[in-house]
Amino acid sequence: MCLGGVWFRGRNYPCFSPVQVDSNFSSSGSNGNRNDSAVYNLGLVCNTFVDNRDEENKVTIRVAMRPTDDGSVKIKENFAVEGFATVGSHHKKIDTVKFTIAREAEQVETGVNASVKLVNPENIPIRIHQRLWIPFNITIPIDAVVKVEAEARGYHKKDRAVLTVHNMRLVSGGVNIPCPMLYPQP
Repeated sequence: MCLGGVWFRGRNYPCFSPVQVDSNFSSSGSNGNRNDSAVYNLGLVCNTFVDNRDEENKVTIRVAMRPTDDGSVKIKENFAVEGFATVGSHHKKIDTVKFTIAREAEQVETGVNASVKLVNPENIPIRIHQRLWIPFNITIPIDAVVKVEAEARGYHKKDRAVLTVHNMRLVSGGVNIPCPMLYPQP
């Protein structure tokens, strides 16, 4: 489980704010390195009758999942995901969703190329011993599935590092990139 949230809210829910949704991703495994469960607490939700269409009485939550690429699942292997919901005093199991691993992940190129751009293309002043984060954006085209790798190299002069690279982090992923992080920290 790598990302999720409120996808749709009907017009009959005026006091519900998606930004107030409390989400918690966790792992039940012994090594704790994979998030295999997600809990969403929508808080107190009220329904005021504005429209009698059933669609306007719904709150839709979506969860993005990605099978791990560490050999723990095989092609044609089946697995299932269960869901539970508590609405008022009613606790209900949501239908189990079954999956089959269809094939190895593969890249899907599109007519538009992925792009990498510095957030600020101007010269950046930096002082001696100062640590500075340099942000850049990687844009993945719509409908593309591509492998992404980023590398930062420090400046060298006479075979000696003048500017060293201390760290690199994935800061955020857009909502159209459902599983941008290997080990997400929501």
